[in-house]
Amino acid sequence: MPRRAGVSSFGFGGVNAHVVLEEYVPRTAPEPNPAPTAPVPVVLSASHPDVLCALAERWVDVLRRGDYDDTDMGAIAYTTGTGRTPMTERLACLVRTTGELREALESWLRGEPAVDVFRGKVPRGVELPDVPAGFGPHDDPTTADRRDWARLLQSWVDGAPVDWDRLHTGRHPRRIALPTYPFRLRRYWVDTTRPANGTNGTNGTPASALHPLVHTNTSDLNEHRYTSHFTGREFFLADHRVPARAGETATASDGRPDAVPVLPAVAYLEMARAAAVQAAGGDEHAWSLESASWLRPLVVDRATDVHTALTTRSGGGLDYEVYAEGDDGARVVFGRGRLRRATAAPAERLDLAALRAQCDGPVLDAETCYARLTGIGMAYGPALRGIERLHTGSRQSMARLKLPAAAARESGYVLHPAMLDAALHATLGLFADEPGTPRTALPYALGELAVPRAVPGTAWAVVRFAEDDHGGAVRRLDLDLCDDDGEVCVRLRGFSVRTADGSGTTADGEPIRPAAQTPEPPSGPDDAYLLDLIEAIGRREMSADEFKRSLA
Repeated sequence: MPRRAGVSSFGFGGVNAHVVLEEYVPRTAPEPNPAPTAPVPVVLSASHPDVLCALAERWVDVLRRGDYDDTDMGAIAYTTGTGRTPMTERLACLVRTTGELREALESWLRGEPAVDVFRGKVPRGVELPDVPAGFGPHDDPTTADRRDWARLLQSWVDGAPVDWDRLHTGRHPRRIALPTYPFRLRRYWVDTTRPANGTNGTNGTPASALHPLVHTNTSDLNEHRYTSHFTGREFFLADHRVPARAGETATASDGRPDAVPVLPAVAYLEMARAAAVQAAGGDEHAWSLESASWLRPLVVDRATDVHTALTTRSGGGLDYEVYAEGDDGARVVFGRGRLRRATAAPAERLDLAALRAQCDGPVLDAETCYARLTGIGMAYGPALRGIERLHTGSRQSMARLKLPAAAARESGYVLHPAMLDAALHATLGLFADEPGTPRTALPYALGELAVPRAVPGTAWAVVRFAEDDHGGAVRRLDLDLCDDDGEVCVRLRGFSVRTADGSGTTADGEPIRPAAQTPEPPSGPDDAYLLDLIEAIGRREMSADEFKRSLA
């Protein structure tokens, strides 16, 4: 019997209080459950695929620390099934020990799921599957074997309602503390890069951006265009720095004058696509790009207004041009290409395991990849370091990509510049085994880009030499960006790049010209494009066949 006591308090004003106290007697700790002799189901779920990945990473961390042992597996399985509300994105593991659970989660995070790992998404507005035979209200779950449990877990990740409490026969395990849910933290800070009067300070247009890379519609009677106001503090600029002069080494964050923020080449593609959606409507994935070219780098070392102009083509589709106005008001073009409405096509799925097996070179971790890129003058900050590991090869390379946390704070992208730029970093894997100074590929032109769906937060980039690649300073590549199941999300064909090393030269010794040394184009856009092509041939950066294709 615990000891009890009463305490009374009498106030002068007639207010009285009484409290009863009881001695705390700790409960007898229950006997620990024995380690299970058969595999048990551990189920996880989240509201978003990226959150599910973050939750799995938290589990891996606590399992590596040894916070749980094998005797806790029954309690872990019971708590994940009965103590958590199942959400849309689901993951299930059929394991017996904490070591097996850690290995299963690590394998899934690498994009290499094991046999007893089940992943699914519960669709909305459709009829959900039923629980498999053998797990109904009147069935005995103790007779189920491993294949039966596998069928149950697959049905659960697809949305079947499973009564996990009933499946734990006998004395129920206790509920225990497990890794907490990683909520998606969002920033709501006021944008201090724009004036407080609600305008962009240039045309009096509203400060609310249409798109992270396409801010306002500034069209007039002369031109249909969209304007973006970049300050250099955006993640895709602050963490994307290149040397201001050939042969120097860029610095990502110390602000030295030899490292300047440059707009990534992939940002031009998203700007053009978003502008087309704003101008002509349609689904976010309804536009594809072709005959894209990058004429000169866009340095944003001060606040700069960048324009994306659109013109209609007689045969259908649009032409786009990304440009800025110089100090003298002259039009400085940085990139151009064509847009056309995409036709619906069935989803394409690649065998990622088979493609990885075809990569005949070493596997590089993220630190090694970005150390090599820094060594050749390409400095990437945290927001643009999306490679987790790189499978190199003589004809094909593959990179495991994950959207960095520093780049995940801003939504609204279809071609996320951090993920697409990381996919281009995978070109490093094609030149990893070449002797001498490491090389990478600098974007020059693109034959075609298709966007079946938005780029996910985790993906695989598959890069290979195109069939019409003939070597030399300009190489032609094909690139596929896939989700973890191998479904192609972005397809680049005829991607022409110039290989470069840390000396500031291309593969044949020609210097890489910084923006300050690039001649201004003539006033007429068609003449400017032709002049750029002729100069490219003179610098041996384009073949005669590529010249003909560019004129088509």
